[in-house]
Amino acid sequence: MTYREHSTALAWHLATLVTNSSSRQLDATALGVALLARHETLRLVQEATTVATGRTPPAPHLLASAAARTLLEDAVLDPVRAFERAILTYPDIKPSVVYTAIDPAGLDETGQTWRLAARAAILARHDLASEASTYAGDHRWGLVADAAALTPLLQRLDHQLMNSALRLDPDAGPTVTALSAARYNPGPLVASEVDALAHGGRLPNLPVLALPPTSTQPVWVDSSTTLLEAQRRLPAQLRATDISPAVIAHTSIGQAYLLDVAAGILDAEHFASDAARTARQIGAELAARIRPEPRDVVALVPGDSTAVMQTRAMTIYLSRHRSVGSADLVAMRALIHHTPTVIEALSRAADRQLTSGRWLTSAEDPDLRWAPYRVMDDPPRLVTALRAVRQQFPAEQATARPRLDSAHAVLATMRARTHDTRPNSPAIAARRSRHEGPTIA
Repeated sequence: MTYREHSTALAWHLATLVTNSSSRQLDATALGVALLARHETLRLVQEATTVATGRTPPAPHLLASAAARTLLEDAVLDPVRAFERAILTYPDIKPSVVYTAIDPAGLDETGQTWRLAARAAILARHDLASEASTYAGDHRWGLVADAAALTPLLQRLDHQLMNSALRLDPDAGPTVTALSAARYNPGPLVASEVDALAHGGRLPNLPVLALPPTSTQPVWVDSSTTLLEAQRRLPAQLRATDISPAVIAHTSIGQAYLLDVAAGILDAEHFASDAARTARQIGAELAARIRPEPRDVVALVPGDSTAVMQTRAMTIYLSRHRSVGSADLVAMRALIHHTPTVIEALSRAADRQLTSGRWLTSAEDPDLRWAPYRVMDDPPRLVTALRAVRQQFPAEQATARPRLDSAHAVLATMRARTHDTRPNSPAIAARRSRHEGPTIA
């Protein structure tokens, strides 16, 4: 998954908490989890803004004095810089718990939602760090819009958390003090102007992170990440001009092996049982229908063997890999979800090779051993088998996922209030004449 997907999940969880207003009566354990999620969300908003603007945050003492002087004029003349200063000085609370130490069994429904929010924020921060270099141009405005959409939720939830903190700490300790101070931070106010500016132009997602790769270069499989990348590259590798029936068959059987191992790993860890069940069904169909060496079809030339080499590298890795972590489980599930796409590519490759005349089939004429395929001939067993599996497990259904959305799209309750042209970069001030915007005497 990507920053976009994890930040979208975070937005859903925070919006649910705001709507339910159930964070006013948290116990000490749930409040600790909520403060962790708050801390991680604030860090995500700060880091997203920093990546978007490309500016190094100033020293804390300079930030504090600048934020104290934030005027409405600043918010109108240069809203991104005003928002950046405000969010960098938003009162933070150092969490008393770490995510890995949270016991889900000890949390109620609200606590569980806060735990999921913390997880989404942590993963979104990790993904943002690895994807930062891909954000340029309009995509940087998407980050600004995400930060502007999440900030008002943060302040609204601070009101609820302060009720819980006051009930648990009537003496108004550091937590209550920080939550109280957050009420006067100008970040949410400036966020509305930033949102209007960001929506002054198109706010695209990053399609490069959502589309399948086009590289046919084999991947050295030495981790769950490269295993998944290898699986994603197989459809591109199967678009080679010449591929022999043996390569198609062995790649298909390799997929059956991968599915069987992935299902076993998921079952052993009691993770994604639906994906494991689907894997066993697809694997059983491939194993029952595909023969290792097709006897009723041959190729004119040996053809490209990249796909079967890549599949072999994947099977070797899984046969040797023993330790299983959370990343491995997610990769196994993703591998299973992508398998119908690989099967569709295998089937289309076989159809293409057969109808283009690059494969020969068993001839009915006793004087001929092989003959070009004709439309009235029965397709070879390999082709019909792949067609059957492809129809039984269509890629568009098995890999169907929600549209790759964004936090600002999920939380879009405001419309752009300006028709001004948005600057090319968030680091460029949206300056107008001082006489055109409102001022504070």
